[in-house]
Amino acid sequence: MKYSHWQLHTSAKNEKNASVVLSRATKNMDVEPIDVEYSFDKEHGNLIAFSIKHDALEWSEFIYQILVYAECIGFGWHLTGYIGQDPDASTEHTNLPGVTFAQWLVYKNGVKESE
Repeated sequence: MKYSHWQLHTSAKNEKNASVVLSRATKNMDVEPIDVEYSFDKEHGNLIAFSIKHDALEWSEFIYQILVYAECIGFGWHLTGYIGQDPDASTEHTNLPGVTFAQWLVYKNGVKESE
């Protein structure tokens, strides 16, 4: 099973409002988030981290699914890393109210190198 990992930086002032933002985002993406974590920074608002489980068998299909989900969050994604191994992308051009910055990343072997 493959997983993508997402972070949404929000202007939400509390976890309740951040959960509304997450709900909107995952509804747009038509996914069920797993491993959801909220952290608060008074300067930057709430950070929402979550993962998505993918049923794609092939790497190319997996990356395509992520790109389709990313379009539901924003545009003008800046892709870094090698697309064939541990790519990630970020954008400040989100189309969701309350989201100021978004990022996704994946690990080809399923885990971070440090794990």
